[in-house]
Amino acid sequence: MSAPWSPLPNLSIATVAISQTSVAAAAAAPPYERLAAMPDLVMLTTTADAWLQLNAWLGDSYHRAPALMLVLAALIALPPLAVAGLVMRRQKRSPDVTVRLPRSARRLEGRSVTTRTELAAWPTEAWVELAGQRHVVGRAMIRIGREADNDICLQEKTVHRYHAVIRRTTDGEVIVTDLSGPDGNGVLVNGTRIGESRLRPGDVIAIGEVRLNYGARPI
Repeated sequence: MSAPWSPLPNLSIATVAISQTSVAAAAAAPPYERLAAMPDLVMLTTTADAWLQLNAWLGDSYHRAPALMLVLAALIALPPLAVAGLVMRRQKRSPDVTVRLPRSARRLEGRSVTTRTELAAWPTEAWVELAGQRHVVGRAMIRIGREADNDICLQEKTVHRYHAVIRRTTDGEVIVTDLSGPDGNGVLVNGTRIGESRLRPGDVIAIGEVRLNYGARPI
């Protein structure tokens, strides 16, 4: 059985041949050129000797314990292969992936809950406004995200596919809930990141880089 590093003997022979050719050429050169070439000849000879010793050690080790040497070769090859795989995965990343905001933009001061609204719970009219369009908050929840089946569909890459919901509670309060998770871009109410928060008229809700205005009034 030939060792998996069988090309090494050819490389060693080639290195020795090159070094011998260089020595012969240097011997035929004038004295001052031989003196200038001496460091290179020493380096070539040392390299050839090192290759020969390494090849001899590998061959001897492989014949004595082939399984162990194959495992050692696999362990040596794994880190470069892992790095190459990671680079390829990053290059093939889907263009539809959510763009993460920097931590400073997410403002991780911890989750908070706003105070209760001073409006009477029922009956009230509530809405969120985006680009001049009002979305009424009724008995059904409003889903916000990048997927087309959300009630408010946002195309910005900093918005997660299912980013947040706005809903009424049984006592008529309006609550926004973050669905992006602790490592996501989060939901900010008036600049403070929240997990779930009651809303008051005039609150500004940040979904990624999109701003929605909340309003409510008695009816």
